[in-house]
Amino acid sequence: MTMTPDRARSLLAEIQARLEAQAPAQEASAGGGDAVAHRLAVATEERRVFNLRRVRLALERLAAGEFGYCQSCGEDIAPERIEADPLAPTCGGCAAQRAL
Repeated sequence: MTMTPDRARSLLAEIQARLEAQAPAQEASAGGGDAVAHRLAVATEERRVFNLRRVRLALERLAAGEFGYCQSCGEDIAPERIEADPLAPTCGGCAAQRAL
């Protein structure tokens, strides 16, 4: 891992704050009566909650000294992947295998 723990902690805190600042999408579209808008709001809120969970798990990996290491194979996660998605728990190879 080339990202320092302090940089990772700062980046994760920034992502977490941004997600927590977002109003739950279901409330934002309440009362509209539009089924499509409601489904979109529900999906948006589910994604927000999912990403908050990913942040929590990344912070746990950081505290345990496991941040930047693939949770599947144990190898280093490429610095480019961590920069692109600091919440990624796996290396690119394992992510690609999982997608198959």
